[in-house]
Amino acid sequence: MSICNKNTDKFETTDGEGYANWFEQCDLNANSNLVPVVRLIKFLRDDKVEFSTKSIILTTIAANQISTANGMAGNYIDLPNTLTAVLCKMNDYLSAYEKPPTIINPAMPGENFNRHWKNDQEGFDKFKTAIKSYFLIASKANQATDIEESLKLWKQLFGDKFSTESYNYLPLTNIRENKFAVPITPERPWAN
Repeated sequence: MSICNKNTDKFETTDGEGYANWFEQCDLNANSNLVPVVRLIKFLRDDKVEFSTKSIILTTIAANQISTANGMAGNYIDLPNTLTAVLCKMNDYLSAYEKPPTIINPAMPGENFNRHWKNDQEGFDKFKTAIKSYFLIASKANQATDIEESLKLWKQLFGDKFSTESYNYLPLTNIRENKFAVPITPERPWAN
């Protein structure tokens, strides 16, 4: 399959179906929590406007963080744990680079997505800073032993619409008995 690069006005070979299949497998490896995690990160990108990294870059980096190694499955038991684990690994990955890294299409190793970085050092630095900030907040919220403290931190990350009414769905890591976590449901297109 070919797509037209709007910047060069030339056709480039790509494998959208292969990419979709790869991403679907990553989502399955994350107990079907990767799709909502990527949507939440895109929601943060668009809502907070702290970075503007293209979706293909963000999605590929996030999905590349899913591991099926021993002990990793516990990180994907629910949405808060998966979000925290993916943000943690994204932060570790991005922190290893001073300049935008090469992002290879996992379905077509001959293609990289560097055209989407556009040698944007400032944009990369903003992305790195935002992911680190989001990870630190999500980690504290997910580890909080007090529901009110957890809610305060999730609201710091996702805004005031993140409410106690949502505490009926996903268990928090450290509040398993008679306590509930907050599912995060954006109201914009990311929820679809």
